[in-house]
Amino acid sequence: MKVGDLVALSSYGMQRKRAGWIDVNDVGIITKIYPRTRHRGGQYYEVQWQNSKYPRNYYWVYERENYHKDLKYAK
Repeated sequence: MKVGDLVALSSYGMQRKRAGWIDVNDVGIITKIYPRTRHRGGQYYEVQWQNSKYPRNYYWVYERENYHKDLKYAK
C-alpha cells in the first residue's frame, strides 16, 4: 500500500475496537505512512475517510491510524 491508494476496512479491521469510529461501508485515501517503530510493531497508515470523522471526545480504544491488516484495497 502507498500514499494515494483507495482503501476500505478489511473484515479484521471491522472487528477491532480501535476502528469502531469508522463506518463499515466507508472508503478512504491513504494520506501518510508511518515507519515501523519498536513500540508500534509495524508500519501504520493515516487514512482520510470519506464519511467517518474521528471523534472529538475519543476513548482510549479509538485510534486514528490503521495497520496494514486493518485495511484492504477498495473496489
